[in-house]
Amino acid sequence: DLERISGIAIPKNKRNYRKQALHLRMARSNLEILSEDAGHALQGRPKGSGEKRELIRSYAREHPDANHSDIAKALGVSRSTVIKWLRGWRCDTDGLPDGAWYEDGHIHVDMTEPEIKAGE
Repeated sequence: DLERISGIAIPKNKRNYRKQALHLRMARSNLEILSEDAGHALQGRPKGSGEKRELIRSYAREHPDANHSDIAKALGVSRSTVIKWLRGWRCDTDGLPDGAWYEDGHIHVDMTEPEIKAGE
């Protein structure tokens, strides 16, 4: 239908009449051989990616008043990397008062009053 509507020819995927499972096994084995020949992985995330998480979170623990931009400048990483690793992160086990968490570059504290039960 897309071919007819757009007028652009879309050729079928060519697997030489092989089933998808067999075709993918062959493609993956070729990729493995090429990766071995190149001496490094040809696909996937680069080595060292994801190592900034603990660096950013430890800096955020030590500098609770720092915002995303301050953390990014201090550590030499992009602001989007800081946002990525601090999104939804709670550091209430790191010396923050009960009910406090780190989010959006700031420490947030639950300010609701605790319920007082009758007789207390």
